[in-house]
Amino acid sequence: MSAAASVALTPPPAGVLAVPAGEAGTPSSNHGVKSHDRDEPRSRSGGEARGLWDYATLTVPRGALRSKDEFGEVVKRAHGADEDHETAKVLPSDILDWLLPGHALKADIFETKGWQGYKQSARIFAPGLADPVGIMARDGNADTICVSITGSGMFAVDLRRARLALEHYGARITRIDAAFDDLDGEFVALDLLRYDAVCGMFDGGNRPSSRSFVDDLGTGAGSALYVGRKGDKQLNAYEKGKQQGDRFSPWVRVEVRLWSKNRLLPLEMLDSPLGAILGAYPHLRQYLPEASPTRARTMRRQVEARAEDMTDWLRSAAGKSLGALRAAAKQAGATDSEVLDLLTRDGMPSRFVGIPEEVAIYRTAEFLQGAIQ
Repeated sequence: MSAAASVALTPPPAGVLAVPAGEAGTPSSNHGVKSHDRDEPRSRSGGEARGLWDYATLTVPRGALRSKDEFGEVVKRAHGADEDHETAKVLPSDILDWLLPGHALKADIFETKGWQGYKQSARIFAPGLADPVGIMARDGNADTICVSITGSGMFAVDLRRARLALEHYGARITRIDAAFDDLDGEFVALDLLRYDAVCGMFDGGNRPSSRSFVDDLGTGAGSALYVGRKGDKQLNAYEKGKQQGDRFSPWVRVEVRLWSKNRLLPLEMLDSPLGAILGAYPHLRQYLPEASPTRARTMRRQVEARAEDMTDWLRSAAGKSLGALRAAAKQAGATDSEVLDLLTRDGMPSRFVGIPEEVAIYRTAEFLQGAIQ
């Protein structure tokens, strides 16, 4: 093993939310990672199954934020005497605090930028990520306030903990996505799910669900199964690891997307993402285990796949050029590090969008350490 491979990795700062402290799990102190994301996977023989929330959109009547009850003192101080006038001055960060207690998100101020029928919107950010992970909107749609958070921001929110506050303010779920990751291909086989779909095992009622299958035809790009329709209810099972760039990855993700157009999405469902998956498609009970991976382990596998893809691309696209520069540098008395300093620039490649920079660097270092051995 080379000297570079023998150097111990330095973990990223403790404030980085989704980095496991050891082989699996997350830091013992809670820096915004919620309890359901920190649970260790359990055996098939015991324990409740836990999936991952991957997307959520909630609406709340604007008038509910002026209610005078146990939350009223905070709201009253924010609004003052002229409620209608002062409500417009309430900051998005205040609304996040009221609706999602314990979150680790940040938000811009409202701007006059329309979104989904609303006249004003504000971007939502998560720690360690430069790109927005969600949006808050107001002034429209029956005078409601809307909060929408993508999968990249869900690790900073505990929807189960927020449920009481959401119930208090009369919030409604208008869309929610739940996911289960079979990282090692132990439980879910895409071909079997495809066969079940053809046999109508995921249909509801008397009318067959729409279904399609995208076959990668052996290219390693990853195949995908779709059952149902966007805007209503949809099952999406796909080869997530291959999609991330690892052509030999066994990782399969099962996602269920639910919209409120034709059904009530009760706040009680926030207690269990896997319960939402199985409630929507009971046939999946024969496949999904009693325990699903933590979000931290899922993010680790994402980085590993993208790091390997990045290395393969760099070797193919610029390997010979780098080799020539390395040989020339050796004759010039320069080191490999000096050559890299000449070629690199600040920033992260687009393949790591949605992953905190410290996490991407730390996990890529782990990948390199294994690859160099």
